[in-house]
Amino acid sequence: MGFAKAVELSLTGDELNSKDAERFGLVSKVVSGDQLMTVTRELAMKLATGPSRAIGLTKRALNKSISSDLETVLEYESHLQEIAGATADHVEAVRAFFEKRKPIFTGR
Repeated sequence: MGFAKAVELSLTGDELNSKDAERFGLVSKVVSGDQLMTVTRELAMKLATGPSRAIGLTKRALNKSISSDLETVLEYESHLQEIAGATADHVEAVRAFFEKRKPIFTGR
């Protein structure tokens, strides 16, 4: 949500419906109650079968970016890329790409 919209909502106290919350980026997705468990499980499986080391490193980079200047963040990201590039999951991702198959990540 942009600053101007945040100010407007803060000062007016206007209510925000779920579709607007999604549109403004306050929530990532809006689904009906009967879809909630299915959509949640799909996301959980995607994360659980993904490259957990890379996901963890990405979270570190994003958290660092909140409170650091650009030069610091880029240096930190370079460091994290070096770590990620040395993982077995990176090797598996490259191999799977060339073999045109879905990678099987192990978190190593």
